[in-house]
Amino acid sequence: MRSKSRPPELPSCIVNIIADYAEENQLLEWVNMELDWEKLSRNPSAISLLGANLDKINLYWLSCNPAVMSILEANPNKINCDWLPQNPNATDISEYNTVTIYLNWLSRNPNAMYLLEANPNKVHRSTICLNPAVIYILENNLSSAYWYNVSNNTSAIHILRDNIDKVVWHSISQNPAAISLLESYPDNINWSWLLQNPTAMFISEFMGIAYWPSICMNTAAVYLLENNPSEINIRDIQKNPSAIHLLRDNYYTGEMFINPAIFQSNRCDIYNLLVYGRVRTREEKRIMKKNSERKRSRCLFYKSFFFVKFEIYTRLL
Repeated sequence: MRSKSRPPELPSCIVNIIADYAEENQLLEWVNMELDWEKLSRNPSAISLLGANLDKINLYWLSCNPAVMSILEANPNKINCDWLPQNPNATDISEYNTVTIYLNWLSRNPNAMYLLEANPNKVHRSTICLNPAVIYILENNLSSAYWYNVSNNTSAIHILRDNIDKVVWHSISQNPAAISLLESYPDNINWSWLLQNPTAMFISEFMGIAYWPSICMNTAAVYLLENNPSEINIRDIQKNPSAIHLLRDNYYTGEMFINPAIFQSNRCDIYNLLVYGRVRTREEKRIMKKNSERKRSRCLFYKSFFFVKFEIYTRLL
């Protein structure tokens, strides 16, 4: 016999539709300082909060937030045409403003290729070198390439390998796709930048090098921070979405409001309420979130480890 305390069972497809429709991102309960609306306007997880407080948002940062397209489309007076072109989800809006769009931001937008091809006079030669979608353009225009940005382009590793004398080493040290190239030139590595690179933690541990301000910003290094709490730099760790749990009992400032992890979705609560008739307690949620963040950090570390080993193996073949 069905327990009276539980609601009637619903098909999983209906439960998922209801949960998706009712889902909202809510601030973590321990975030109790005055809200910084300028930084929240940049936060892709703050869409529900921003939609309910349109009079408080920062128009510049809102326009480059990829998660708020519904707000921008419903409030065109809130759009800032200078900053909108760097928004990867805003090309449909941008194409109606090709006269006023800011060249610098448009050229780095990987989803704006059809706009750039239709408006070649809008191409910014420096920032387009950061765009992973324009490698075919870079390959045919290396004489005008801006190598600082090319060195940070995840799709340009083959170009950098063939032009090793032009590589900017402190820029490439933070390129997550450049690990095999960095391994070949360890003396040129900029370690403070490398330690921000989530795919490079295996190299840094192997070399026994630790620069803690950079490690605090690395999403794959949370396990190191948990084991070395005295080395945590609160200012740097605030933007790390994998380390948000380490801020709970520490002093924090407004920089934290850029971090999407200060919000949590209520979808699981809605789902559990519909299926089980109850929601998890705060302590249950805290333990699950901490375990999830720790597991994610370790997965990123092992991913970088096996990526490096695979690169070494393929070079030996």
